[in-house]
Amino acid sequence: MTHTELVDLYLARIEAYHPGIQPIQYIDGFPCWPHLYWMLKQMKTMKVNIDVEREKFNRWLGFVQGALWWSAGSNLFTIEDFRNQTRDLTYS
Repeated sequence: MTHTELVDLYLARIEAYHPGIQPIQYIDGFPCWPHLYWMLKQMKTMKVNIDVEREKFNRWLGFVQGALWWSAGSNLFTIEDFRNQTRDLTYS
């Protein structure tokens, strides 16, 4: 899976779970869905062929995955899902 396919997968799941969601850059407290959505939109624009941007992408990916897992009541993804999604992650 490429990094953009992974981001698209997460965006699609969030959009299905929260129809009409709008990205919000800063948000205090919960729910954090609009901020996660904003982060994923930003991640699509990162130039991962540059080491600094790839490192940032990976940090943000870890945050997004942790938040998605923490909100386990949504049943969007499991730890096993995350493991399988990133096992052969490529950057294009």
